[in-house]
Amino acid sequence: MHIRILASTDIHEDTNAVKRIVKYSPLADVVVVAGDLSNFGRGLRKVLVELNKSKVKVLVIPGNHEDEESIIENSVDLHNIINIHKSFFMVKDSLFLGYGGSNFTNTDKEFLTIEPFFDRLIKKKNPGKIIFITHNPPFDTKLDDLGGYHIGTKEFSDFIKKEEPDLVICGHLHENFGMSQEVGKTRIINPGKFRIIDLF
Repeated sequence: MHIRILASTDIHEDTNAVKRIVKYSPLADVVVVAGDLSNFGRGLRKVLVELNKSKVKVLVIPGNHEDEESIIENSVDLHNIINIHKSFFMVKDSLFLGYGGSNFTNTDKEFLTIEPFFDRLIKKKNPGKIIFITHNPPFDTKLDDLGGYHIGTKEFSDFIKKEEPDLVICGHLHENFGMSQEVGKTRIINPGKFRIIDLF
């Protein structure tokens, strides 16, 4: 089944970027924002309120500029905002898995405590498509490369190799906005502040 995703990351209070997302949201089945909506928490509520005007659900995860608690507190009354950090959401027959934050190292051992939950979801839901949303990029890809120095997360790369999601949406590195790479059956994309992605 075809699904269209309007993907964004690292908005950092950019009002024009948020308005563009809302304007074009009717073209998509879902909006995904892969973290860093704010500037160290500043402006988070304002961004979420504006995103809530979207015509479709907006799936968000925290980046390194906000935490899960602040997203939950600032979106509790916003019906279109869905926090999927360490959680999931189904759109059509597609399974969206979310894991946000960034610890600025190549490892994230906390992810290993969530991974079995994701594994069970994949088996139970038997989705048509699997979309994995992270803030930090997977390790050893074009998307985590800063001039030959890779800063991505190894656990994400291992999960991708094992589960072969159809799509990974990540961010964090502004230098790699718009970049994409195929890893096996998986397409990995840093959408920048605005990108429409079609999965068939």
